[in-house]
Order: sequence, then structure tokens, then C-alpha cells
Amino acid sequence: MADFSGVNAVTLAFYKADGTEAYKSTQSKNDADFGEFELSLPMGSYTMVAVAYTTKEGSPFVLTSPTEAAYTGLHAYETFAYTQPVTISNTEAVDISATLNRVVSMLTVMSCLARQSLTSRSSVTARQSSPAPCTPTLVSLVPFR
Repeated sequence: MADFSGVNAVTLAFYKADGTEAYKSTQSKNDADFGEFELSLPMGSYTMVAVAYTTKEGSPFVLTSPTEAAYTGLHAYETFAYTQPVTISNTEAVDISATLNRVVSMLTVMSCLARQSLTSRSSVTARQSSPAPCTPTLVSLVPFR
């Protein structure tokens, strides 16, 4: 595995066609063979998921399906992922190399407030100022106090 200084864990999982987990293993950066896995699977079709990530106390990372994973604590950190279909059709060894891609995401919060803060320290909030129905139209940033 290439050296990504922030990455300190790798999870490799295989899911059956119906989405059930067939195999999952996590390695930490302190493991001797960090990033190398050896396993046996029955013949069949699978979705392989490889995720390399930073995990810290208080922000564990959980992989729950081929399409769902999350940091379940207060922070999300640098994450790389790769998925690929894999078919095991005989008893011969299969060698798979994966180049993981950086996970990039964006959060947009819509609010009924009609003001935007331009301060450098802000938090995202969504409030409704009256009991009238709210039609989200604007991203609202409210400064920390």
C-alpha cells in the first residue's frame, strides 16, 4: 500500500449479490502486512469494497454495505474507496489490485432564513422563524457567538 500519512486503517469487504456480507476484515497501520489481505471465498459473484481511512478515538468508521459507510463520531477524516465486481468461478487464486479514489462530498443546507454571514467562523443551522410553512431557498450560515 502506498504511503498516505493520514490513513491508519483499511477495511476490505466482499458482499454477495443480495447485499449480505460474505467477508470483512480491517487492518491497522501497525499490522505487518498493512494493505495486503489473503482470504478464501466460495464460488460466486461478489462486490468487493476496499476503504482506506483515518480513524481516531471518538470517530470510528463503519462499513455496512457496498454503498454505505460512515464515521459515527463527531468528525469525518480523509477517506479513499474502491469497489469492483468479482466472480470466483474455480479454485484458482485470484490476485486483485485496487487503486483507491479519494472520497469527496458536499453538504448543502437549505434554510428559510434570508441572511448569510460572511464571518470566517460560522456554523450551519436551519431554523424556521414562524409557524408558517417553510420553503427552503437559501443556504444560511450563522456566526458562532
